[in-house]
Amino acid sequence: MARMSQSEKNQTSRWAAAMVMAVVLLFCAAGLLLMAIGLVPFAPVKAFVDQRASDGRAEGFTKLLFTSIAGRALKASVAFLAYGLFVWVARKRASRLLGSLGRWRQRVGAVLSRALAVYWRTAPAWERWGFVLVMLAGLAVRLLYIQYPLRHDEAWTVEAYARAPVYRLLTDFHDPNNHLLHSLFVHISMALFGDAEWAIRIPALLAGWLAIAAAYVFFRRWAGGGAGLLAAALLASESAQIEYSVLARGYSTLVLLFLVALRVVFDWPTRPYSPVRWGAFVLIVGLAFCTLLSSLYMFVILCVWFGALCLGTGVRRWPALRALALACASAAGLVVLFYLPAFVVSGLESYLNSRFLQPNAYYYVVPRAIELAGRIASYWREGWPLPLFWGVAILSVAGILFHRSVFGARSTVLPLPLLAVTVCVALTLVQRVFHFPRSFLFLSPLFLGSAACAFVWLLGRMGRRGLVPWAIAAIFLTAAGGVITSRSVYFSSEIGNARDIREATAFLRTQLRPDDHISMTLLSSMPAYHYFRKAGIPSEVLRSQGHQAQRLFALEDKIPKDSQEGGDVEDKIMSNIDLVIRIDGFDSERLPPRQLIWESRWARVWLYEPLPPL
Repeated sequence: MARMSQSEKNQTSRWAAAMVMAVVLLFCAAGLLLMAIGLVPFAPVKAFVDQRASDGRAEGFTKLLFTSIAGRALKASVAFLAYGLFVWVARKRASRLLGSLGRWRQRVGAVLSRALAVYWRTAPAWERWGFVLVMLAGLAVRLLYIQYPLRHDEAWTVEAYARAPVYRLLTDFHDPNNHLLHSLFVHISMALFGDAEWAIRIPALLAGWLAIAAAYVFFRRWAGGGAGLLAAALLASESAQIEYSVLARGYSTLVLLFLVALRVVFDWPTRPYSPVRWGAFVLIVGLAFCTLLSSLYMFVILCVWFGALCLGTGVRRWPALRALALACASAAGLVVLFYLPAFVVSGLESYLNSRFLQPNAYYYVVPRAIELAGRIASYWREGWPLPLFWGVAILSVAGILFHRSVFGARSTVLPLPLLAVTVCVALTLVQRVFHFPRSFLFLSPLFLGSAACAFVWLLGRMGRRGLVPWAIAAIFLTAAGGVITSRSVYFSSEIGNARDIREATAFLRTQLRPDDHISMTLLSSMPAYHYFRKAGIPSEVLRSQGHQAQRLFALEDKIPKDSQEGGDVEDKIMSNIDLVIRIDGFDSERLPPRQLIWESRWARVWLYEPLPPL
């Protein structure tokens, strides 16, 4: 591999210094621009906006709205100027890192090709071809569900964000449901392939599928090829991972980023100023936060594990921790830049005031924590035969208890799964906010990997390592077969599963008239809006029309008794069709007797005709 000449090194160093100065100037210029926006008087801005309104008067642009935007712009300007000052203070170290990264970029292709060649020569044939088969089988299992009807949160993502122009998608942050980066990926996928279910789910599918490979790479580096392949097989066949690989949400992206970040952090303390690992960590953390702000859990786990690796490997700690601090600050800059339009236009007040992010009362914390832990375990158990689930659970605990024997010199002060759970419990109790089980989906590979490592270690202790390939095949076939035959992905109710919404839409299309109104329960509301639009049904029938409506249709979901739907008070209300009809403005006491005009396994349609005059 050719070395760089001195002149090339000097040129790269000058390039790095120029890039650092460009970053400083960019943040300072952005800060000054935002400050100017915040200090501009209302009158000239109002006149400018009115001139560009179609009727010469922008009624929606009020002084209250302008004051709110100006205040956010001033706060953002302070943050940008402070970050620019930080980069200026650390400019020498940042220049050295960028210079190293610039020199390394010339060798990246050779390094990757060499690593792949070494892997292909050193890995046993059964491991290489086993990995290919696991990847293909994992993709095949996921494709079985790619065309299922959109669920509530998916349809919300599509209709509220992904179909909107990019500038609106990146500035509408009034609700936690907008996973900004994932919504952008869905927008791009829809622009390329249309709005079929498979096209909407391509970003999640790719992330969930690549997470299988990421699990193999990480656990292979940590505990050997057999453990890595078994961890990948377990991840490829777990019901929850399959489900979120075919749901247009950002959780599978978070799983992928977390596994890649673990691999980056694993060797980082030994070379704290490695430009590759430094840059990869910055990029991964930035992408994770741009997808979901709940990536805070993942970020803290990575930082704490980095510290645990420093203690366990005996490296010089302060240089490593300084490199980590610089990487965290750089990632924060990326996140601030990405969220700036949303912060200035939408603010964070409505996001933070969401009912999903409100702290619970102190006396309610422990019961809610126990309930959440049970829901997470129950969700991860879905689809697998009970003997397999309990076997994996026992092996996972064994991997934690005997981690020093399982991982040997690669063991850390605290087992990674236990460390991750401790961090999540601590953050949850401090915030007193209890997220849905899906928010902790990124933890599942840690326990699956712990079980895989313990299983391979036990076979080695018994002198039965030759059984590893056959055991992996048997475990994968059992797990994937259980998921497919139990239809756990289809029956899952994790994010609102209106299973028969396409059939209901096809029926209602033949019945509805422009002067009708339709009320529906929560599960069907956003999916119906999506499929009604695709079927050409006017959206007016979904809005309360009061005395104008001549007939009332009611689309009711049949919620299974053991479903997790309706755990929230508001969800329970919206799952009661009689209450929904009243919320839509109809007096249930004056309505005529209802007629059941259509029914399927998971939904039914009622008709109230004729409606009495108001």
